[in-house]
Amino acid sequence: MTALTARRAAAVVATVLVAAVIAFVTLNRGAASGPSDDAASGGASDKPAATPSAEARPLVERMLERLGAGRSIRSIDDPVQASDVPEISVASAVPVGRLTIPAMDLRTSYFEGVHDAVIDRGPGHWPGTPLPGQEGNSVFSGHRATHGAEFVDLDVLDPGDRIVMRVGGRDEPYTYRVRGTTIVDQSRYVPYVTRQPVAQDARILTLFACNPVWDSTHRIVVRAELVGNGQAEAG
Repeated sequence: MTALTARRAAAVVATVLVAAVIAFVTLNRGAASGPSDDAASGGASDKPAATPSAEARPLVERMLERLGAGRSIRSIDDPVQASDVPEISVASAVPVGRLTIPAMDLRTSYFEGVHDAVIDRGPGHWPGTPLPGQEGNSVFSGHRATHGAEFVDLDVLDPGDRIVMRVGGRDEPYTYRVRGTTIVDQSRYVPYVTRQPVAQDARILTLFACNPVWDSTHRIVVRAELVGNGQAEAG
């Protein structure tokens, strides 16, 4: 197992462990019998008040606290949070093509759509943006810390690294070269990742995911550009 494969596997294992703890807390919430200390004392308590700012504590602790209080929790890995993306109701479970990134040791199918039901299976193509190989900016989203965590290693990509895209049953791949990586605030990532190039014949690929890995306050965005006519390099 390579270091990158191990990193992706570790992200998935961590997700499973967190899910198990959450399930345990949910099942056992309210199971204890008898009044609480506060109730028994008529509401008085000699417990020390005040803990440090909730946001300063680890995310997992905050999630468990919210569950214990009977409240819902925010997704820790939702790359399209705060965006309005149409759902693809027809054949969304059918892969559109294959994505290969040698520097990330990644080979995976991708799907049409970027809502949860799609990207929980693998990277998803943003509806309305061009498919790989077509003119314009082809946009893909994926998870970094949950499900397959296919995009966990986006941060290791360097300018010049290859991203190889296949569409449908096409024999020849489209090969892109990474141009750079940017971290964008959640409040402005949608227009940033979906922006189309000024040059009409430009063929750009954009991959994005949550940043940092276990939260979604920002997005990590990788831009790449098609090599020649897409058949110049095998992948």
